[in-house]
Amino acid sequence: MEWLLKPFADVVPKDIERYVADRLEQEYAPATVDRELDLLSQVVHWAIKTLRIHIAVSPMLGVRRPRYFNERNRRLTGNEEARLMAAAREQDRRLAYEAAVETVLGLSE
Repeated sequence: MEWLLKPFADVVPKDIERYVADRLEQEYAPATVDRELDLLSQVVHWAIKTLRIHIAVSPMLGVRRPRYFNERNRRLTGNEEARLMAAAREQDRRLAYEAAVETVLGLSE
């Protein structure tokens, strides 16, 4: 984390990649570290655009992100399917009612 004490213009991708390696060694999931890099990237871009810190190249340019498989395979359990279907029917009923009201109001004008 000593790179945080460096002047902003002196931070290079290798500094951030060491941070990534440290986080992975601390057994954080690669997806978590990738989201942290997204936040760090937002801060860097905010500093460049809003604070108008002039640097030749963004320190995020060239940072290698951790690789991970981000596909999910969650299945519905218990009564989740019934609850989702009930919510969809309720929303459909509400939208149909609103459309009918708009149609009636539109015809009366």
